[in-house]
Amino acid sequence: ILVHGKIQTAKYKMKERIFINCCYSPRIYFLVFYVPVLVTEMISWSTSISIIHSPQLTPSLFSVKRRVSSLNKRIILFSSDTASFPGNENKDESEQQTAPNFSLHGNNGLPEYSMASVNLSQKWFHLVKDGQVSATTTIQEGDDNDDDDDVLVRYGVRLDEKQDGDKDNGTIIRYLDFVEYENSNETHARVERIRSALQQHQHQQQTSKDEPNSSDGIKQFHDGMFAAQLQLVRTLRPPPSEGFSGAVAAAADNDEDEKVSCIPPDYNDETDSFVTGPLKLTNRPLIDTVNLEHMHTPWDIYHNVSPADSRGHFLLLPTLSQKSNWRNQMLTDKDCHDLLHLSSTVSPPGSLLLCYNSFHAGASQNHVHVHAWPCPPLALLDQNHVVVGGEEEEEEEEERDGWFCYPVSKLGSMFDFFDLFDGGVEVSFLDYPVMCIELSSSSSLSATVNKYSLLSKALSVLLQTIGDIPHNICVLNRPSSTDDNGDDTNTNDDEDDDDVDVYVFIRSKEKSPNVVPQHKLGASEMMGVFHCRNEEELQELAADAALDSEKEEEEEEETSPMARALRDVSYEPRWDMWEQIKESLLGLDDDDDDDKKPDVYERTTI
Repeated sequence: ILVHGKIQTAKYKMKERIFINCCYSPRIYFLVFYVPVLVTEMISWSTSISIIHSPQLTPSLFSVKRRVSSLNKRIILFSSDTASFPGNENKDESEQQTAPNFSLHGNNGLPEYSMASVNLSQKWFHLVKDGQVSATTTIQEGDDNDDDDDVLVRYGVRLDEKQDGDKDNGTIIRYLDFVEYENSNETHARVERIRSALQQHQHQQQTSKDEPNSSDGIKQFHDGMFAAQLQLVRTLRPPPSEGFSGAVAAAADNDEDEKVSCIPPDYNDETDSFVTGPLKLTNRPLIDTVNLEHMHTPWDIYHNVSPADSRGHFLLLPTLSQKSNWRNQMLTDKDCHDLLHLSSTVSPPGSLLLCYNSFHAGASQNHVHVHAWPCPPLALLDQNHVVVGGEEEEEEEEERDGWFCYPVSKLGSMFDFFDLFDGGVEVSFLDYPVMCIELSSSSSLSATVNKYSLLSKALSVLLQTIGDIPHNICVLNRPSSTDDNGDDTNTNDDEDDDDVDVYVFIRSKEKSPNVVPQHKLGASEMMGVFHCRNEEELQELAADAALDSEKEEEEEEETSPMARALRDVSYEPRWDMWEQIKESLLGLDDDDDDDKKPDVYERTTI
């Protein structure tokens, strides 16, 4: 397998599970497993040196070296120990007494996650319990081709407790989406369709004997490594900021020759929904303000009133208490630095995905912010999903670690790679439908070196290089690599013990003209999980997938409709862009002068 450069992740998992369980001595493990791998790797490199300059022939070759070196990152996948969960030292007594026992695999099915020692999973539980995760919206007359009058509805997430004698604690707690009329005498066809779909699906989930996924069980299906889910309540979220939608943006997305930019409209605090109007953030409970030692400014944490995941959805943004942070949706160098330090504190590692959408890449509000939601997402937790062709199969349970659950994080190949700062930062050009550059911190650096600062420096230079091209940034932390003896170095709660992976998706447009063309693709879609707005979009993806599954595997290109959608919005020519990025990043090793880096990216047209 190694000689031909075709690494099969499942076989590696099986090998590592066997060796970790049987070879208790790290030295025996190293001799039995890694020495043969290194020898075989040297043979494959020596026999393939003649094709190293051909981009078309090298993806698997480059995959071998990086994937062998990254095995250390995956060893923790097979640990049977329960991950520790630091509690929030400042929470009040009522929270300590009434909060459930949070555990992804626990009896109540609720996931656990925290950031910077803030127990966000318990914070979310109490927000939902107190009715805070809800909002009102007006369904306009004639909306969705209906002739009904305007109606005011409330939507959000509520708690549902179900008694189960088979469980130790006798209770299963779920988060359920809901939509209800503010005036019980009103009705609307669109609202009725949403309510009917929710009630039907939630009834199926509540009567099911399967283990709950800690939610109402959104409708979903899988097509290869990608997943699609239907979450109707999300379609009721507040409208986009001025200039973030409309005829101009739609025309640009549908015109292949029209270039779109990630530079948003000028900031206007009078129209910024985060600081003015009925949905301004200060009308919501401030969950916490985080100010870590290495951060440039404190960051506020609020909940999203239209969550993409009913188990939790948060907005992270530079604190609103400083008006200098009232600015448009563009990350500065300092924002990148703070974002990576925040991600490094997520516990358990990989339990929260932090993601940023630029203008024309899924962003809907013109105020700098980052999203965070639990990982793995619901669509990647359900093991009894509908596969292509409409048949149901019960698959073997996969690893549920958040840092290794998304399609992009489970890739087995890449086009090219190199290291920065003496191996402290790994840069990989991934073999993925949409152009994706992965930046990863490495534990090979001295403990005195702040690896997250080096990683943020690389991210800043990468963003400067791509200029005004639309992009998404997704960040996950993971347990650090093992040492030379094969021992896990993640032995305490210090944030420097975790490494961070940054995925930068470089785009040409916001929507695919060929696959669900009305759907804006954001960070979740780039990672491989599509959020459908209605039943028709889900059926369109499923129908295409069923047709594709009947085709013979003669074509080299992927036929998955979701893969096609990602390819449609990818920046091209990606190899030209990669060479520019590579040249810019390699210059970092020659020049470490931070004063030469601008605080705000100088966007230039490529």
